[in-house]
Amino acid sequence: MPHNAAEARALLFNRKLQEKPVEFSIPGLEELDGELSVLELKASELKQCEKLSEGPDGETDNILMMAAVVCKSLVMRATKERLFSDTDMGTINYATGEGSGVAAFGL
Repeated sequence: MPHNAAEARALLFNRKLQEKPVEFSIPGLEELDGELSVLELKASELKQCEKLSEGPDGETDNILMMAAVVCKSLVMRATKERLFSDTDMGTINYATGEGSGVAAFGL
């Protein structure tokens, strides 16, 4: 039976955030196969990622944004423990384009 708007709204508000297993091998880190997951982030967490990824001009740096999302969402599948802290995100040297921390991973 189809849901009405109030029922659909209740389902959406009571929805748990998803965990997606990382099902691909990371080159050179095959020993982590089957051990990693990515957690769905809340809007407030994405907003925090955006804030963390502001460049010197006040604009969002896409590389830093991706690094911030990885830092917040990548976890050990068995324990849900985050692999990285927000400070592991790294930086971008705008003169050379080189990154540090997670920003240097080549995402």
